[in-house]
Amino acid sequence: RILPPPPGNFVVRQTGDSIVVAADLLPVAGKEGQQPVVEARILRMPATGGLRPGAVSNRYLLQQFLRQSEPVAGLSGEQLRRAVVGRRLVYHDDEPVAQAGEGAGFMYSMMLIGADGERSSLPLPTLIELVQPPPAPSGLQLEVAEGEVRLQWTSGFGEEGRFNVYR
Repeated sequence: RILPPPPGNFVVRQTGDSIVVAADLLPVAGKEGQQPVVEARILRMPATGGLRPGAVSNRYLLQQFLRQSEPVAGLSGEQLRRAVVGRRLVYHDDEPVAQAGEGAGFMYSMMLIGADGERSSLPLPTLIELVQPPPAPSGLQLEVAEGEVRLQWTSGFGEEGRFNVYR
């Protein structure tokens, strides 16, 4: 059996109100001797105090993650092509931040599925703990002077910020 290779360089991060899941993939068309990837399945589960990376063995964590996680997205066809830039797949998951709120933890992993239905192995689930994004800044002012650009704004916390760029 020739299995699709697992996603490489698997990363999960919070950007504002969104969780960004990214991984390196082989080209969607595949290479000789390798199955083409026809679907990327992103899996998520809530983290608990006892079931998280570092608290249990990697093997047990993977077993429990496979049993308890739920698919967040199954990207295939045109969705998969749009999500892949070069060899990097990027997916935005907006649900956890909106529903769970600050301090909640989630684990993510990704499975690749080949043309004949064979599944790749999972990368070890990655834990992310949510934080509330800071309020947006306001009052941005731009001033251009000879040889420099000055920016001034009020942060979402009411503090003033300044930045000068000199040429």
